[in-house]
Amino acid sequence: MKCNRTLIILAVISCFMIPSAFSQANDSIPPTHQSPVRIYSHVLQEDRILWISTPEGYDNGEAYPVLYLLDGDVHFKYTTALVDYLSNRGRMPPVIIVGIINTDRRRDFTPIHSLLFNNKIDSSLSTTGGGRKFLEFLQTELVPYIDQHYRTHPFRILAGASLGGLFAVYSKITAPTLFQASIIMSPAFYGGNNKVLSDVTPFLQKHQDLKERIFFALGHEKKAKIDSLLLQFKTSAGPGLKWDFKSYPDEDHFSMPLKAMYDGLRFIYANWHVDFEHDTTLSDYTAIAAYFQKLSAEFGYNIKPDEDFVNSCGYKQLELKKLDKALDIFRHNISNYPRSANVYDSMGEACLIKGDKQEAIKYYRKSVELDPHNSNRRETLEKLENSLQK
Repeated sequence: MKCNRTLIILAVISCFMIPSAFSQANDSIPPTHQSPVRIYSHVLQEDRILWISTPEGYDNGEAYPVLYLLDGDVHFKYTTALVDYLSNRGRMPPVIIVGIINTDRRRDFTPIHSLLFNNKIDSSLSTTGGGRKFLEFLQTELVPYIDQHYRTHPFRILAGASLGGLFAVYSKITAPTLFQASIIMSPAFYGGNNKVLSDVTPFLQKHQDLKERIFFALGHEKKAKIDSLLLQFKTSAGPGLKWDFKSYPDEDHFSMPLKAMYDGLRFIYANWHVDFEHDTTLSDYTAIAAYFQKLSAEFGYNIKPDEDFVNSCGYKQLELKKLDKALDIFRHNISNYPRSANVYDSMGEACLIKGDKQEAIKYYRKSVELDPHNSNRRETLEKLENSLQK
């Protein structure tokens, strides 16, 4: 499955471009997607931009987890590419990506107003302290908007770097059930906002039953604050909280997020991948269904057996000359994804191997009906129909 993505841009605003730890170098709006749509935040009293990416096949009616990106104008392009790469290779599911574009990141990502940075007054921090309102915007406006307008699963990931990392920690200890996983990169604890760091241990001690996945990352930069944060997780996190940390000594504060986003997604979905070359357990649909029931229990929502995953299992059985098992697997895939042209194509191929041309024609016709632009399937169907007329 290819994963070209549909992008929707919501509203138009400007972003800071000052090269400091409190600002990020911004991407341009992706050139092939230029349909701005405005939404208004009553909480923030302003329009906001979102860049929203949906997986290819979204129109088939499936629901998806959602990855929310702070500093969306910085991290959107490479994150969509990483998600496409990983989901194409079965390392994670396809997800909806919501890039939240900045208006004033110093305001939005800092819960406490503080002008003090490196023991000096920094006038560029004059608007800080709006983190509570920004979190309210996420809780009461943005997440409900996405859930209302898109087909979503109740599994949300928040990713943030620098001040975005600070906010990601704040959001976890303030609204612990809003996101089920976090990728927190080089969190910029500073000045009065160091209180967020000191609030972590009491939060963890109070929420021992929290089930969460958190990935922490740091580039080649000062470690004292992140060491303090990690120590609190080591000593106070409950058994259901899965977390990991990775340092990137060859990357700085600004180059580290690319690698960290990849590693963070791999950590969150560590149990997703199956090595079809060597796995012998998924030999029939019962075993496949049990595998996805296990994933459902792990992630907290019903996960339907993935179309491409099941298709690969079916072809593995074809390769092993176990035709009946392959046919049964393909039948279940059709039942789960009746609007997908590919599942009928696979079933048609299996029927051909079985020697049942009439059944193969039936499935190829359905495949072409659903995807009339696929020339290979049309040619296969025409050859089959012509062979029966001779």
